[in-house]
Amino acid sequence: MADSIRYQLAECIARIPTVNTHEHAWQSFNPAWSMPFDLPSFFCYGYVASDLVSAGLKPQSELLNYLTDSTDKKGDQQAWDVIKPFLERVRNTSYFRYLLLSMSDLFGVSEADIFSSRWQEASAKIRQFSRDHAGRGADLCKRMNVTSTVIDAKLLPKHLGRTMGCGHTILHVARLDSLIIEARGLALELEQHPAKELDDWLGRFDQRFNEYILAGAVGFKSALAYNRRIQYADPSRREVEIIFRKGILNVAPDEKTVFEDFMMNYLCRKCVEVDRPLQIHSGIQIGNSGTLEDTSPTGLNSLFQRHGDLRVDLFHGGYPWTDQAGIMAKYFPNVYINGCWLNCISASGYRQAMRSWIQTVPMSKIFAWGGDSSPLLEHSFGSLMTVRHLLADVLAELVCEEYFDLDLAIEIAGRVLHKNPSAFWRQQSPKV
Repeated sequence: MADSIRYQLAECIARIPTVNTHEHAWQSFNPAWSMPFDLPSFFCYGYVASDLVSAGLKPQSELLNYLTDSTDKKGDQQAWDVIKPFLERVRNTSYFRYLLLSMSDLFGVSEADIFSSRWQEASAKIRQFSRDHAGRGADLCKRMNVTSTVIDAKLLPKHLGRTMGCGHTILHVARLDSLIIEARGLALELEQHPAKELDDWLGRFDQRFNEYILAGAVGFKSALAYNRRIQYADPSRREVEIIFRKGILNVAPDEKTVFEDFMMNYLCRKCVEVDRPLQIHSGIQIGNSGTLEDTSPTGLNSLFQRHGDLRVDLFHGGYPWTDQAGIMAKYFPNVYINGCWLNCISASGYRQAMRSWIQTVPMSKIFAWGGDSSPLLEHSFGSLMTVRHLLADVLAELVCEEYFDLDLAIEIAGRVLHKNPSAFWRQQSPKV
C-alpha cells in the first residue's frame, strides 16, 4: 500500500510544471555565453567545492585555467589529481549526492565512472555536453518541466536584458546591498556618487531602484546575512541624518549598523510602494567560515511586524532553523517560506522541514524548490530531481499515516511546486 501511494505521488509530481524560485545561472540563458566544463570543473563550480575545502583541500585559483587554454593538454589530469582525494571524502554529503542525478541523466556518467579509470571518458562526455548546450538553458528548463525562473543575476539595470529572447520566462530580481553596507560595495558607490546629506543618498537609492523597475525587475533580494546579523531596528531619519553627515564610511561600527537598519527599512517601504516582493537570505551561508548565528530567521521578527504589507520570500528554510522559519510564515500573512537550496544542503533536513511546514504553515505559502546554482544550470537539474523524490516521500508518509488523503497530497504538490510561486510572482498558473 505504502509503495503504491509513493509511486502514484512520484508519477504525479514528475508531471507538475515547476517554478524555479531562485537561480543565479543567468549565463545559461544567454546564447552569447560559453563556459566549457568537464568532470573536475563540474564539481569545483558547485557547492561541493565548500565541502572539499572543509575536507582539507587548499583552494588554488589557477586550478581550472586549462578549460580556456587550448595549449594545456594535461590540465584536467592535474586538476583531477588535486581534487579526487578530497572528493572521495565528501561522497556522503548532499552537496555531492544531488549532482550525481545531473551526471547520470544529462551526461550518462555514473558514480562508479567517476572513481575509476573511466574518469577521463566521463570527463570528455561532460565537456562535449557543455559545448553542445552552451547558452541553451531554455531547452534544459523544458526538459525539467520548469515554466519560469526567478533569477538573481547580480547585474546592473542596463544588463538585465542579456537573457531576453531566450525562449524561457525569466523573472529578474535585483540587489541594492551595495547602497546599504560597506562590505557589499558602499565605498565604491559613494566614490562614484558622492553624497554629504542623507537626502542626496536616498535620491541615489531611489534612482537605482527605479532603474531596476524600468529594466523589468519583478522584485528585490537582500543578502545582508552574509555580512551582519539580520536583525533590524527602526532608527529615526533624524538620527541617521546626523550619522551620515559625519561620513558614513568613517563612523563607529554601531553607527554604521544604525544606517544599515534605516536603509533596510527604507528598501522595504520602497518595495511596498511598487508592490514588489523582497527575497531575504536566512540560515546557512555558502562557503566556509560563515557566522551562522547572524542568520537566524527569528531576528527578522520586528522587521516583519513593521512591514506587514511587504511580500517576503524567506530563503533556504532558514536552515538549520527550519521550524523557526516556518513559524515566521505561520505568524505573518505576508511571509512565505522557501525551500530553495535546502535539499542540496541536507536531503534529510529538507524532508523534515517540508513535513513540518506542511503541518504548520498554510499550504498556499510554501515554495518547494529553487535551484540556486551558479554558474551551471545543469546543477539545478539534479537539485529538482532530488526535490521531486523527497516531496513524494514526505507526502506519501503523511497519506499512509492518514494525516490527509491522496487527493489533498496531490493538491499540495501542485501548490508548492507551481501554483504558490506563480501567484506570488503574479503569474498566470496553468491547470496541472
